[in-house]
Amino acid sequence: MAELDRPFDFEAHEQAAVTAYLNRHGFYADLASVVKRILEESLKRRDIKVHSVEARRKILLASVRKPLNPPMEIRRAPSTPIPWCR
Repeated sequence: MAELDRPFDFEAHEQAAVTAYLNRHGFYADLASVVKRILEESLKRRDIKVHSVEARRKILLASVRKPLNPPMEIRRAPSTPIPWCR
């Protein structure tokens, strides 16, 4: 119950998330490049033409800061009490 009494520590959470991400980043970068090669070879063998196949890594600071800066539509009060009618 003591955890509910104090406010959430965003900075500590950010540091823990960044550390966890950096520890796994190399694995996921390698995995993304392997999946990209498999996809490219599969498409080539079936003679499926695509413009490009990309393997992108997540932008670290944008991912960490996103919860602190919600999109404008979430910040605004709804114009109607029925959520699916906004």
